[in-house]
Amino acid sequence: QVLEQSLDLDFDVMVSDLAPMDFLLQRAGRLHRHDRARPPQHAKPILWLNYEIEANNDLKTGTDRSIYDEFIMRQTHKTLSDYPQVQLPRDYRTLIEAVYSDKPPSDDNPLYDAWQELQSKQKIASKEARERLLPEPHPRDSFAKTAAMQIAFIEDENGADWMIAKTRLGERTLNVIPLEWDGDFIFLKDTNEKITVHAEAPREIQRRLLRRQLRISNQTAIDEILKDAERNPTNLFTQSALLKEFYPLWLKGGRKEFKTKNGLLQIVLDPHLGLVIEKEKKVNDTEE
Repeated sequence: QVLEQSLDLDFDVMVSDLAPMDFLLQRAGRLHRHDRARPPQHAKPILWLNYEIEANNDLKTGTDRSIYDEFIMRQTHKTLSDYPQVQLPRDYRTLIEAVYSDKPPSDDNPLYDAWQELQSKQKIASKEARERLLPEPHPRDSFAKTAAMQIAFIEDENGADWMIAKTRLGERTLNVIPLEWDGDFIFLKDTNEKITVHAEAPREIQRRLLRRQLRISNQTAIDEILKDAERNPTNLFTQSALLKEFYPLWLKGGRKEFKTKNGLLQIVLDPHLGLVIEKEKKVNDTEE
């Protein structure tokens, strides 16, 4: 993705994962960017695209769905399949309009569900953007007063809306505190202390636990930790003033395992690497 920005790079050949059409065209602009001698095998600029397909030749989407919208990815794949050869800059407009057309697909189109999902995301994004719009200035009103009356953010450290003015959409993040949990107690290995999970912690204990907090952005891990906290609420977090905006990551032997729809998600608190979120594995996978 860095190659899409204003970098003066020049490549003889390029290999890229499939991405939205406009991003691919940006990357292609770094192929044969300058007029210079090329190796004989790279006399022509070629961009190789890497992606998986299903048995019926449909695009197989994976973790890229958390980065790019499925509809745009499928539209890009379909459009490129219809254009076995692309000539730039002649085909720029045709390719972009084919992917980002305002015309919705028909109800029986295989892409209809993905298109509806994209429309829903865009509506939510527009709503959030409107909430952050600053009011127009007026010569008789204090700008600060008007803005304060119209804009209010919830002081949620996990959302952090009150701390920053958002300039772009971003993935969720979550503040978690990894803790060893056994029955009714958590254990602090460095001090050999055990603390009950059924009561508010003393203020000094709360401060010490806060020093263990970290912020994660893995979306699957966030979903599972939130569900785990909802299933297993503890007074240690819900009743402790300094901890109530944080979420516990309950560990056993420095590990936590979640069963997800895609298999197993394992999280390890490594003494040297910190919190390691391993790639999801299928239940029947074995380690080599």
